[in-house]
Amino acid sequence: MPVAPGQNCCDRVSMKGLRCRPGDLALVIRGMFAGTVVTCICLESGEKLDALGVTQDSRPTWLVDRSLEWGCGANPDHTRMPYAPDASLLPIRPEPDQCEIERDLCEMPDTN
Repeated sequence: MPVAPGQNCCDRVSMKGLRCRPGDLALVIRGMFAGTVVTCICLESGEKLDALGVTQDSRPTWLVDRSLEWGCGANPDHTRMPYAPDASLLPIRPEPDQCEIERDLCEMPDTN
C-alpha cells in the first residue's frame, strides 16, 4: 500500500503489541548483529517484505538506520539490509512518565 503525502508507514499499522515505536533507539538482541544499537524509522510494508522474501515469522519488521545481516526467506545465506524484526529488538527508553503509564493502561484490553 503506497504511503500518502504527509503519512508515514506506521500510520497504517497499530503500534499496540509492538516492542518498538518510530524513532526509538533499540538494541538488536538476536542474529549476527546482536548488541548493535539502531534507530527504528518505520514499519516496512508487507509488499516490500514479500518482495524481499521475509517470512511471516519475522514480521512486523522495522526499517532501521543501518544495514544488518539476516537469513532471508528460503535463502539461507545471510543478506545485508536495513531491516530488523520487532521481536529481535529491545527498545531503549527512559523511564516512562505517569501520563505514558496511564495511556498504556487505558489501551490494555478489558479482561472481564
